Amino acid sequence: MATRRNTSLILIITLAVISALNCGDEAHPSDSVLETNFHKHETAFQRLVSMSNEDYHVVRIASDFNWLDDDHSFPRTGPERGLSKDRWDSYRALFQEVGIKCGLIRWDDSNIIALCASGIGMVTSGTTKGYAYSETELTPTAESLDVVPENLKDEPVVYKRIEPNWYLYAK
Repeated sequence: MATRRNTSLILIITLAVISALNCGDEAHPSDSVLETNFHKHETAFQRLVSMSNEDYHVVRIASDFNWLDDDHSFPRTGPERGLSKDRWDSYRALFQEVGIKCGLIRWDDSNIIALCASGIGMVTSGTTKGYAYSETELTPTAESLDVVPENLKDEPVVYKRIEPNWYLYAK
């Protein structure tokens, strides 16, 4: 139970940081837009997960910074700080290809890899929406994230399953 609470807290903090960085969106893309994009680029999404599993010690990868599992200093911009320039460029190219505007996040006390497609607002009132990969079932889920059901609005994050191990998420 404590691990689930810790995971939720880390998730909330990480999503808040993403929102603070404001990815520049005015409205989140609809579920159907994200799902169509996922199916069009599924191989590239799988490649991002594979790369992240190879680089498991790098828990946050954005176009302009990254965090290590043992060092969240910010900004971390040099290739000596977690990824080689070529490797980082590979992530950037895949982010561009699949429309990931806010980068990738790994939670070290869970198996979730989140790919942020959209971020709006600031830390205290921001929201994010994107893709989540997990080999264990994620909850709570909803039929649609375009309008999160009233009974789930207080949840730190809500998921919609789109494929085995793949979800959309909204917070």
